[in-house]
Amino acid sequence: MDTVVKKDIATQIAARLGRDPNEAESFLDAAIDVIQEELIRGRDVALKDFASIRLVERKARMVKDPVTGKQFVQPNRKVVSITPSRVFKERIEQARLSAILLAVPRDSSFVKVVQYHFSRVGWRVHVLHDPAEIWRAVKESGAYLLVADLSMEGGEDLVRDMKCDPETNTIPIVTLCPREMEPERPAGIRVLGDERLTEPFDIQELLRVAETLLSRTSEDQAFFSQQLAFVFSTDEECLEKANEMATALIQGRGLGEDGETALGAAFREAVGNAAQHGNRDNPGKVIRVDYYLDATRVTMVVSDEGGGFNHAYYTQRGEGGSALLAARERHRQGRVGGLGIMLMMRCADRLQYNDLGNSVTLTRNLGSQASAATSASSIG
Repeated sequence: MDTVVKKDIATQIAARLGRDPNEAESFLDAAIDVIQEELIRGRDVALKDFASIRLVERKARMVKDPVTGKQFVQPNRKVVSITPSRVFKERIEQARLSAILLAVPRDSSFVKVVQYHFSRVGWRVHVLHDPAEIWRAVKESGAYLLVADLSMEGGEDLVRDMKCDPETNTIPIVTLCPREMEPERPAGIRVLGDERLTEPFDIQELLRVAETLLSRTSEDQAFFSQQLAFVFSTDEECLEKANEMATALIQGRGLGEDGETALGAAFREAVGNAAQHGNRDNPGKVIRVDYYLDATRVTMVVSDEGGGFNHAYYTQRGEGGSALLAARERHRQGRVGGLGIMLMMRCADRLQYNDLGNSVTLTRNLGSQASAATSASSIG
């Protein structure tokens, strides 16, 4: 969805008041300056029918990194607190209630049941049947929630495109899966919705899942500007598609050309290891990728269904500078492994395995400047 900037607001003010746009922008600048000065002085700013604004101090507290799960101390900080007025709050709720989309096949038998139960708890549902129609609705009006029936023609492509597009990624999606579908075990590659229900399911369960997802999404948006998960079977074609999807996800996100190349090389190595060493090239096993973008970094988590390995043998030596020697020693002994981990450690700003060793987290900071080409050549 588009962002409205100050100049856009000034233009709208000028049109409503019949004034010159430059004059309106100057007035808006002055109003913003006054509000900032009053807040810095420690005063509350009450704007009738809009909101009350104040600076509040958040005390130091322990918080958990949503990607790694590790806890750290967040220091004292001043934050802007905005409390909507009753009038504005009502308008917000009305806008939200009009933006829940239900994407189903035209012959779906449970549409009226869903509409009835959602309306009973105060939600309105717009029923749409065509992916192109749904895209227009999302782009023009936004959406508070999408419930997508994957038996609808083009349903999986719709979910993929919405989650991969930064403009629509934050719209929460509940996917409804046919009875015979295993959502997280596709024959090919599948981008997952935020929550999944498999038929048959109880309508109350759908309501509960939707409520929980909306609550969680608002919290996630405080951390991430984009996040998604996709799964794929262990075969060459799917591996190549996964690498193409990862390349598209990391391009233009602030990593720079070298950073994109480096993270792409680390990801390619990670999924290759997951396929070969983790899943033993078994097409019946899947690889899962979780992608996160926040204000400072891109994080990619690659997980397989293997039994893991002793990753500490390499990662600890990598931190001490001896991982390359350890890897070459394994090759001299006729054993494999190690060099790929060295490549990933050089190409990522941070590499971390889970305890078992079947899931690796690759983190690249925005704007960091290592080169994958240099890293790869220095390892070989």
